[in-house]
Amino acid sequence: KDRLKGFNEILKKLYRGADDFWKIVAFEGAVIQYMEAKPNLSRAEVEDIVAKRVRDTIPTYSLTGSGMKKLSRFPIVGSFVAFSSEIVRTSINNIKVIKSDLADPDLKPLAYKRMVGMALAHSWAAAASALSASMVGIGDDEEEAIRKLGSPWAANASLAFLGRDDDGNLRTIDLSFLDPYGYFKKPLVALMRDMPWEDSFAEAFSEVYKPFFGWDIAASAIYEISANRKLRSGAPIFNPDAPTSDQAADIGEHLFFATGPGVLLPIKRIYKAMQGDKSVTGREYNMRDEIAGAVGLRMSTYDPKFYLYFR
Repeated sequence: KDRLKGFNEILKKLYRGADDFWKIVAFEGAVIQYMEAKPNLSRAEVEDIVAKRVRDTIPTYSLTGSGMKKLSRFPIVGSFVAFSSEIVRTSINNIKVIKSDLADPDLKPLAYKRMVGMALAHSWAAAASALSASMVGIGDDEEEAIRKLGSPWAANASLAFLGRDDDGNLRTIDLSFLDPYGYFKKPLVALMRDMPWEDSFAEAFSEVYKPFFGWDIAASAIYEISANRKLRSGAPIFNPDAPTSDQAADIGEHLFFATGPGVLLPIKRIYKAMQGDKSVTGREYNMRDEIAGAVGLRMSTYDPKFYLYFR
């Protein structure tokens, strides 16, 4: 138990270290810019101002509201409450900082820089999706077909289209894994999809509340085992006709990878690709795709015949 706790602490420190590194980079850059705009202030005064700005405009989980913290601890729902609420909080604070800087003639250049930065941060994924669709020749009908047939969790994602493989199947990257502001875009994508307006509004509403009231990871894993069905794909967890020992092994593996550290799943998928394995649904693990997925580039190949099987 102590060794597991120690391993967990190492993982937390690694995550926190990467998070803090970019906060330090943002802080040092902002201090230089602010001192250039306000040369009459000492570095100590500027550091106090900039430190607050960094905490207000970059996700800082110690500042998550008490209501969101309570919801994140609720055992049934709310797997990603803190992250989503921090994205909302920091976006609002960015607008407040821009408004404040625009009112100060010395700080107006900083306000303009922040405005450009926000515009790029919020639009790059949508722009990449639209541009790649145009380059590959994907029309609205085909894009909607891809969203309906493909991964249910990527139905409203910003998809970048890479072209087609040797069999003519479309290759895509789900940019949502790289876009922290995807929370704001997914409802908009749902509203603009080629669907009846009732379905579009239902999808948009689902994307808004899902991060806060979606299934908790542990609770969903237990439910999936009881129903013998994965919530996302509908794939079975175990074969009910297999020996009890095989069923127990499949259940244990599902619980382990569903509730364990996130780094374990990419390692598992890469190992399966090395072995040339296929998923229970028949999809072959591809080494190139799994390595890319481990660093956030989740690639997919849309084989219409394969996905129609699940429809």
